[in-house]
Amino acid sequence: LLLSKTMHTTDQQQTQEPSSQSSLTAHQNRTESLASTLDAWRRVLVRLDAALHWEQPATLGALLAGITLLFVLIAWLQPPLITMAALACLLAAACDYLVPCASQLLLPNDWSQADEQCYTDLCSRLVRYWDVVARGAETLVKWRRDRPQVYLAVTVLTLLGLMLIGERINNLFLAYLAVVALLLAPGLRRSGMPQRAMAQLIGKLRSGRKTE
Repeated sequence: LLLSKTMHTTDQQQTQEPSSQSSLTAHQNRTESLASTLDAWRRVLVRLDAALHWEQPATLGALLAGITLLFVLIAWLQPPLITMAALACLLAAACDYLVPCASQLLLPNDWSQADEQCYTDLCSRLVRYWDVVARGAETLVKWRRDRPQVYLAVTVLTLLGLMLIGERINNLFLAYLAVVALLLAPGLRRSGMPQRAMAQLIGKLRSGRKTE
């Protein structure tokens, strides 16, 4: 019996190793495919990634200033929704064509091994983020199929909460806060400030319970 259990455990380990290797290979293939797709943007993406991780504070400051100016203009002009959507699509199309060309002219042409490694790591992180979003969508679909009551409760409560927040706070200001939070999130995560703040909060809560 012990021998059969050992053989069964060994078989499970052997089946898990090829699956993990195949998953790693699939991740590498997707990373290489994304890197090839975004090759024209690689210089801009590497510098943008460095700015978002607070390695280039001047670039991050300029980016935040540009975002702030854009939202101030939107609040001042108050364009209709369709006009804003059309302008956003026009800006995206212009950036898709102009930014790679401008990067070749304005940014240095030297591309070191460190830059290549940073670009590969960035593409790998983007693939992982996409996997997280895909797993979240799969979880919602699974809840809707297997646990409809939980899915309905979570959906209704979440949407009602968003409706209440949107009713009490200006939507443009909320969008501005969301964009700024997304821009600052990578640097905050690398600095470890949220983890330290959470650890201090948990420590204070535990110390308060002990004193009681």
